[in-house]
Amino acid sequence: MQMGLYEWVYILTSIFGMYILYRFMAVFFDTRRTSAKTEFLSYLAYTIIVNSIYLFINIPIITMAANITAFFLVSFNYQATIKKRLLSAILIYIILMIVETTVALLNGCLNISLFKTNNYSSIAGVIFVNIVSYFVVLIFNNFKNIKKGGSIPSSYWLCIFMIPLGSLYTIIILFNAQGLVTSQVMAALIIIFLINIVSFHLYDGISRFFVRKDAKPLENMNFNR
Repeated sequence: MQMGLYEWVYILTSIFGMYILYRFMAVFFDTRRTSAKTEFLSYLAYTIIVNSIYLFINIPIITMAANITAFFLVSFNYQATIKKRLLSAILIYIILMIVETTVALLNGCLNISLFKTNNYSSIAGVIFVNIVSYFVVLIFNNFKNIKKGGSIPSSYWLCIFMIPLGSLYTIIILFNAQGLVTSQVMAALIIIFLINIVSFHLYDGISRFFVRKDAKPLENMNFNR
């Protein structure tokens, strides 16, 4: 494959994208379980592998699967349960995907097939996606309780997990729908984005509740002493 200006801009901006992913991971995880060097190398490996898949294969469904898998694997740098790793990978991907898809629609790119080679190549779009993603991650960094942990019951986790999972399925349906206009797709993406913000808020509130609940026995022990 011959590297053009778009490909070089994509590679350069992906370095900033690696930092955006790091900031997103900080929303979910507080304690690192690997060395700083290992953490950095895992983010670098993610960037190289996913970029290679995008540049040389460039089929959206494969890129989607690669990103979600990579997010899940990168999460092993931090202490967390498997449930939390899965939820973080899906939620992070949904948010970033909505940003990227919205920017593509604003650039006039509507007919994107998940199973065929993607011909989208807007340099301005690639740069704008990273800028918007950065501001979005700053907003999500306001959720302070998710990273603190707390033992959330499986029933609560499943309810929260179904929101981004359902959102991902809806987006896939949107991509394959026929006869939709840009305004309809944009409206659907905005609604999905807002729903996932609500799921973040719910997750943060539930985490806060269970962090306080787990802390109460310790407070009682200290008081009895």
